[in-house]
Amino acid sequence: MDTDYRWPFTTGSSLAAVAPQVVMSMPADQDSNVNLDASVVVYFNQPMDTQTINTSTFTLVGPHGAQIAGSVTYAGTAAVFKPDAPLDPQTVYTAMVTAAAASAGGTQMGSDLQWSFTTGSSTASGVAPTVLFSDPAPYAYGLATNSKVSIAFSEALDPTTVNTTNITLTDANGQAVTGSVSYKGYVAFFVPAAPLAQSSTYTVTVSAGIKSIDGVRMGAPVSWTFTTAGGI
Repeated sequence: MDTDYRWPFTTGSSLAAVAPQVVMSMPADQDSNVNLDASVVVYFNQPMDTQTINTSTFTLVGPHGAQIAGSVTYAGTAAVFKPDAPLDPQTVYTAMVTAAAASAGGTQMGSDLQWSFTTGSSTASGVAPTVLFSDPAPYAYGLATNSKVSIAFSEALDPTTVNTTNITLTDANGQAVTGSVSYKGYVAFFVPAAPLAQSSTYTVTVSAGIKSIDGVRMGAPVSWTFTTAGGI
């Protein structure tokens, strides 16, 4: 080039000052025919303060406002509410994430968020599971070396198929990354046994061996990449 090329840009506010938002929920608002053994999953747009993600800030109620007993877990940017018992058939449930849920930087949600869904008549759907959402997302870059992988599916899964055979992480040389796989609700988690390498590209693969809870396999394997930056 004969001359320099310059262009302006404007920075935003720091992430710590941005109110967190729910960017995806499963079941979604107005979903119907939801499996009776379904958990409720929400993805946030940023890491959250784990102390504020609990059964007080993430709730599920049934008819006449009856609170559903359950437990809440959090990993990556996903929170999972798992009922203690199967839900009732053909019943409307309302989930809520309250304004007290706060980001890792200490900023609370601006207001309560609630949505409703209706259960079906059984745990079976007969539908092949698909990957709906992942964290890190495809082609994400600048990830911390202590990143974990979370994968949201469209159907409740057979937990015996959610393992390190069917969910893998490989480095740029195709070498498998050692780690563990767990499953809650609609979400699978891959946790590397050691920090990832800096400035490196990794590939997540979900094999067709994953099955829904009623035995329907995924139609085809799915894979995507992400790249790290700096330390933890």
